[in-house]
Amino acid sequence: MAYPISLYRPINTFGRSRRSLCQVYLTLVKQLFGEWKSHMYLHQRLLSQRAQA
Repeated sequence: MAYPISLYRPINTFGRSRRSLCQVYLTLVKQLFGEWKSHMYLHQRLLSQRAQA
């Protein structure tokens, strides 16, 4: 995910600050994960390897 770089266009569209849009984005991700975590799978080792690359 290209976060928060991809938020520049919505800043102009919604007239909100980058910080405000980041808060909305993170809240949405937390709510989705909280609701659907039993249906989601996160490969921790693969994610860690990609983050270090």
